[in-house]
Amino acid sequence: MSIEDGPQVSEASFLILFALAWGPSHGYGIRRRLRGLTGREFDVPSATLYTRLERMAEHGYVAEIEVKRRDSRRGRVYAMTSMGRHMLRMEVRRMRLIMELITRLGVDKWLAKKRGAGRPGAESSPPPDILASHDIPFAFDRITELS
Repeated sequence: MSIEDGPQVSEASFLILFALAWGPSHGYGIRRRLRGLTGREFDVPSATLYTRLERMAEHGYVAEIEVKRRDSRRGRVYAMTSMGRHMLRMEVRRMRLIMELITRLGVDKWLAKKRGAGRPGAESSPPPDILASHDIPFAFDRITELS
C-alpha cells in the first residue's frame, strides 16, 4: 500500500471517527470521549467539531440520528457509517505505515539527537519515545476490529 492510496481525512475528522468507533454519541459526548481515550492529549474545539460533523454527514462518513430528549426538544446523535468505518480503517493503515517507517528509520532518535545538538549535557538525557506516549497500537487494533 502506498501512503497516498485513497483519500485522506483531516486530523479533526480522524479524531471524530476515532471517538465514534466506540459507538454513537452527541457532539459534547464525542469531545468527552476523545479526551478520555487520549488522556486529554487531543481535543476538537466545538466550532470545528460541529462544522466537521456537518461535512462528514454530507460525505456519508457519519449519520445524524434525531432523538427526543426528556425536555421534548430535538437532540442529535451521530453514528459512524460503513463508509466512515472504511475511511477510518484506511487512515489507521496509513498511520501504521508511517509509524513503522519512523521506527525503522530511527526518526524519533534522530529528532532527539538533533534537538540536543549544541547544548551541553543534552546528549546524556534519554531520548523521548514519541511512539509510546499512549497505547496507540491497542487503539488501532480496536478500530481494525470494526469490520
